[in-house]
Amino acid sequence: MSERPAILNTIQSEQRTVQVMLALQQLGLNPYHLDAAQAANAHQPYHNYQHCFVVALNCLAGAEAEGLDEDATRLLFLAALYHDYGHAGESNLADAFNLAAALQGMRQWLEMLEEEWVTGDDLNIIANLILSTEASHRVEPHTAAERILLDADSLATDAEDCMTWFTALSKEHGDAVTYEEHTLVRSSIRFLSTRQFFTKWGSRRRDAFLSRLQEANAWEKYLEE
Repeated sequence: MSERPAILNTIQSEQRTVQVMLALQQLGLNPYHLDAAQAANAHQPYHNYQHCFVVALNCLAGAEAEGLDEDATRLLFLAALYHDYGHAGESNLADAFNLAAALQGMRQWLEMLEEEWVTGDDLNIIANLILSTEASHRVEPHTAAERILLDADSLATDAEDCMTWFTALSKEHGDAVTYEEHTLVRSSIRFLSTRQFFTKWGSRRRDAFLSRLQEANAWEKYLEE
């Protein structure tokens, strides 16, 4: 599970961007939400717009698996696109700062893009979805959409370029050293093994991802012997 060449990661990122654009069209959303998501966080190693794209696409898979209706899926997708808008990275700032920045960005762009179908109740639903992503997960998710979003966020590294994401997250934490691959894999195994998942879809994805990581970890141990 070694880190892939940069060109492959670039292709992966471009494919995600196309997938998000197609999803916006299919859900009847303004395509400029793509530009809105890309307008913030480009400089963050991990909490950048590509992370939001990953979570949004995960949400589509979770919504289909969990039987979410189209209206709820549309709001969930928007919440995922904006859930880390303006994220400050792993700094000394409280998570409340990041959540406030995401809410402000979401409201500004929805107003600017004039999504006429969005009601006040819809805005509240999107806001509550974003608030549910607080890092500590101190509040139990109340709705199916919130449960899907939390699982989709926890599974953000479950991708072909997962080693790139693992490395990016360690950088954003401010780690001064470059971790070896096996260290990053083992850290991710610990995270996923202890993380609470709220949907059957999320648990299945987590178990499959853990299996792949554990196989990679076992292979690394074999090579070390």
